[in-house]
Amino acid sequence: SAYSGDGTTDTGSLGGVVGSFPGGGVALYSGPDVASSNAAGVIALMLDANPNLSIRDLQHIIIETARILPGMDFVPGSV
Repeated sequence: SAYSGDGTTDTGSLGGVVGSFPGGGVALYSGPDVASSNAAGVIALMLDANPNLSIRDLQHIIIETARILPGMDFVPGSV
């Protein structure tokens, strides 16, 4: 993933997440496996910042702050 310098990580422009292997290899990962790990990481960081957030708080913050990035194939209502 590419760090934008403004506190965000842009995984969408790559079509996935770049993972590294011991010995220097890299691969591009996408799909549900990446999505679930990204979501878990975001939620962990949110709870680290504020352990008092409820499930509803987490859902609300994620939904209200999510952005569709240019080039993403997302159709509103398809998820």
